[in-house]
Amino acid sequence: MLLGRYAVPLVALPLLGLLALLPSLFTWTGVVACLLGVHLFGQAITMGYHRLLAHRSFECPRWFARLLVVMALCSLEDSP
Repeated sequence: MLLGRYAVPLVALPLLGLLALLPSLFTWTGVVACLLGVHLFGQAITMGYHRLLAHRSFECPRWFARLLVVMALCSLEDSP
């Protein structure tokens, strides 16, 4: 059951991303949103899960720590 929990989103999302190659679904706004999202969610994983929760290498307000965790969860990372 655990395999399906991870395999389905990890297979389905890239396949859905290929729909952006269709001219009727492509927008430059989508490209900018994708690049911005990759950067922001990547930083959330690095800062939130790795530096903050794993090593406690910096301190931040509780609301910002929770924001980093929610953003990391949105990028299909497992629970903190």
